[in-house]
Formats: sequence, C-alpha cells, structure tokens
Amino acid sequence: IRIYNDAYVQIQAEKAITKVVYTFHKATSSEKPTYPTGSDYNVNAGSLTLNDAVATWTGSEKTVKLTRPDLKGGHWRLQKVEVTLAE
Repeated sequence: IRIYNDAYVQIQAEKAITKVVYTFHKATSSEKPTYPTGSDYNVNAGSLTLNDAVATWTGSEKTVKLTRPDLKGGHWRLQKVEVTLAE
C-alpha cells in the first residue's frame, strides 16, 4: 500500500487494539525514505516506536490511525501489518 502526503492507514476493531506492527519497504539510499522517520508521522493515540523500516504502535484503542503529513514528495510503502487485540 502506498501512503502519500496527508494520507493515512486506519485500523478499527470491536476489541481494544494493543499493538500494531507496520512493516514498510526499505528504499535504497538514493530515494526518499519509504517509511516513517524521526517525527514525520502522526498517530491519533498511543505511541509509535521506529526501528528502521518497522514501526510499532502500542496503546489501547479501538481505532489506530497512522498519518503521513505533507512531506513534499515521495510516499511510504507499507508491506505488512500485524495487529494484536486485547484478550
């Protein structure tokens, strides 16, 4: 999934979501990053930890929204999402 400027990926569930692991494509060094880096992202709640091309969200919400702000070009390339729900 490609996520462009001011776009987002949102996950909703009836039970609380406690963890989401987003795995992005890792671009070559000549391209803009194809995954979140530094503070170039927004989440509606909880916290996001970045480890290279893997972003891990933790919290306790029924809706998790990861937004890519307007970064003037490029896009993120989301390859895989793993969701953990509360028991």
